[in-house]
Amino acid sequence: PPAPPRPTLQPELRIGLVTGAPQVTVGGSGRVSAFAGGAAQFELDNRQVTITADGRALRPADGTGRYERLTLTSLDPGGFVSVSGHAYRGTVELFVQGGGITAVNRVPIEDYLAGVVSAEMGHRAANEDAALGAQAIVSRTYALKNRGRYASQGFDLTAGVADQAYGGVDAETPEGTAAVRATTGLVLTYGGQLILAFFHSTCGYATATPSEAFRGIANAPYLRSVSDRT
Repeated sequence: PPAPPRPTLQPELRIGLVTGAPQVTVGGSGRVSAFAGGAAQFELDNRQVTITADGRALRPADGTGRYERLTLTSLDPGGFVSVSGHAYRGTVELFVQGGGITAVNRVPIEDYLAGVVSAEMGHRAANEDAALGAQAIVSRTYALKNRGRYASQGFDLTAGVADQAYGGVDAETPEGTAAVRATTGLVLTYGGQLILAFFHSTCGYATATPSEAFRGIANAPYLRSVSDRT
């Protein structure tokens, strides 16, 4: 079988999907292979396999062996890998850390954003493309600025609201994907550096300064309290 695909020219993100789990169920669409040490070990073609933490190793329930680390890759163009019933683009790496399984989705940033924009914004009408585009730019900036935030745990960002809601393929919508493509590569900078791109779902008539809302975050010229009263 072919080796896992090489990274694209896009920046790649590592998203922590699961941490500390005693077991995780994985699968995917079409042809999906599990690689260890650069070689294919077993196939998951259109089936689900439960992986259990066995000491410092990973043990598939079907008894195919014990592995220190597994990389799950779809061999079909446009295919995906699933973790706990949710589909993701890119590859998924599994390893044992702290006695439990960590699952990490390695995904090009633009594919990642397709699973973020509508997860954060919900379904939107076609005439709200400007709002979706703004969210895509802010989310891209946030992701790149915080890349490596959880490096000690083996990933860059979490998939939850502690960073950005990321739902993978299940969260993608045509409107959100179009917004990502229309803004490809666009980020927010100040003084030549990526900004701290905070965003929120609700506002009580005015935003707070960073020092009011976050411990250890200094105020910045581009982050000021702004009223939304009209």
